[in-house]
Amino acid sequence: MKFEEYLSIVAPKIGPNAAFDLSRDTRMKALENVLIEKGVATKEEIDAETEKQFGETAQNISKMPPIPDQKNLANG
Repeated sequence: MKFEEYLSIVAPKIGPNAAFDLSRDTRMKALENVLIEKGVATKEEIDAETEKQFGETAQNISKMPPIPDQKNLANG
């Protein structure tokens, strides 16, 4: 299925932002399947690297300053 057709089916049900987010998930799953089918990586290797990346991303985000209070920003 082409991306445009996917969007025309999915976006009316879940909205365009969620449709684009889900398309990234779908693309990643497709890439994982190709890597496994071609013998480039195993599911276990992909899962381990994914967990590693989750940890690194979470650590980087935990170092960020907190989100400003939107209510206080609106009041100036």
